[in-house]
This record gives sequence, structure tokens and C-alpha cells, in this order.
Amino acid sequence: MSIVSMSLDVAPDAAVLARPVLDENGNMLVAAGAPLTAGLKSSLLRRGVMEVAVVEANANASAAADSRDAVLARQAAEARLLHLFRHVLRSGQVSPLFQIVSRYRTEGST
Repeated sequence: MSIVSMSLDVAPDAAVLARPVLDENGNMLVAAGAPLTAGLKSSLLRRGVMEVAVVEANANASAAADSRDAVLARQAAEARLLHLFRHVLRSGQVSPLFQIVSRYRTEGST
């Protein structure tokens, strides 16, 4: 994730502000972390704000976060299944239902 200063005219809608936007007197107009909307951009332009610092989304970081989320979701599904089928698994039996549900939960469909 990096911070980029850009003209308010070309800043994309839904871009996230990296720094607070201040007026010429140092009063905060918009807090850091706020998403830019068309209405907010026009309001800032009327107040004389010409440039903002936004968070530049890194495609690699986004893909890594999605991958990490998928792994965590799979681990949570596996843990839940082990809990639900704990009595059958303790007895040493492997239920066909456990296998079907496990495949469905971890792969998405059968």
C-alpha cells in the first residue's frame, strides 16, 4: 500500500484518503480514511482544495489478502466440521456424510 498525491479532478471515486484534508486555516474538512465520493469531491473543489493524498491499492496486496482470507475460511470450515463430527471421528469411523460435507465446505460444491 502506498500513498499518492493527485489532483482532485482525476482522483477515482471510492479512493480512500491517506491524510486528512485541511482548509487554508488548518481546519480539518475530511478525516483520513474517508472514501471519496462525487459529492465530496465537488464540495472540496468549491472550498479550493485541488489535491488530495489517496491510498493506492496494490493489486498484489489485494490478491494476497484474498488468498489469505480463502485459507482462513477453509481452516474455519474444517475446524467446524471436525467439531460437528467429533463423536464419529473419535470412534474411528469415517462417515460418508462427513466426507461429502467436508468436500462441499472446503471446495465449494460437490
